[in-house]
Amino acid sequence: MGELNDRELEKIKQDEKIYQDLLKLKDRKGWQMSNVMKVYYKRYLKVLEKSRELYEAGQEYISQKVDVKVMKNRPGYTKLYVVLYQVEGDNLLRWEIVLKSISTVSSGRPVFDDEAAARQATTTNANPKTGYVAIWVDDMNIIQQPDEMALKDMNGNKIITIKQNALSTSNILYFVHGLNVTYDYTNNKLIARN
Repeated sequence: MGELNDRELEKIKQDEKIYQDLLKLKDRKGWQMSNVMKVYYKRYLKVLEKSRELYEAGQEYISQKVDVKVMKNRPGYTKLYVVLYQVEGDNLLRWEIVLKSISTVSSGRPVFDDEAAARQATTTNANPKTGYVAIWVDDMNIIQQPDEMALKDMNGNKIITIKQNALSTSNILYFVHGLNVTYDYTNNKLIARN
């Protein structure tokens, strides 16, 4: 895999910013107020679609050019930590199945932007039925909430709200078992770190 140069990275960030700005306009009132505005709205939707395609192409380019698992910062993405539960937690095969279907099993699970909060929720009691996954999540799929309105776990840590199907196995960085063992996730398999 190659390296992204500064110019490529800047272009991808710029496309992302334009897409985010255009997306904010979508929910504005007034698009249906007159026939002229309805025509503009149709044009706007075409521009929005082209911008989305550019944004997605940039993200695809990054994932092809660079191993996203080793990136410290990924444009357009935030590293989050999703707490998971598995009844047969001592069976790694069961954890692999959970991770493979991460987009569907994450509903209702605590999601944190601080790894210490995820670690506190899973490994402090050394419970083999719990664990957490570190994963890149597209910023567009994170629902922003003011701190005073955000949900908190029993330890007072802020829980992040994400859209449904916001998680993808290709964005998984690693998995930490409740017994405080870290695994890399490669080709749908858990591999213990040395």
